[in-house]
Amino acid sequence: MKRPILVVALMLSMGIVFTSCRDTAKEKESEEMEMSDDMEDAMDDVEDEMEDMEDEMDDVNDNNNTVRDDLDQAASDVEDAVNEAARETSSGAKKAANEAEEGIKKAADEAKSGVNQAAKETGDALKKAGDEIKGEFKKSDDN
Repeated sequence: MKRPILVVALMLSMGIVFTSCRDTAKEKESEEMEMSDDMEDAMDDVEDEMEDMEDEMDDVNDNNNTVRDDLDQAASDVEDAVNEAARETSSGAKKAANEAEEGIKKAADEAKSGVNQAAKETGDALKKAGDEIKGEFKKSDDN
């Protein structure tokens, strides 16, 4: 009789051990599933962070490109302004040179006209003086 009781006790003990092991295995599997879910969540968070970082880097690159484009445009504007100023300065210098040349020509023409007028007046005065001298000689010959 001891033997059947021992066999029943052994079977009960083995059943408890297997049940306990099965429950432990289920708990471990459940914990592993939770850990796996936590790992997936963590990986999703990391992926989200990486995407955010990529978006921020894209924004930085876009800003850098915008700044570069703005600097290029500003340099182009400065170059255009310098070229325009050079054209205006050249045009102003040419205009001033032309005006000076015209002034010099006008002054030369006026001087030439003045000299010619003075020469004519001198010639007329000499002719008049010569005529007066001839008239005086004729008066003295007549007397």
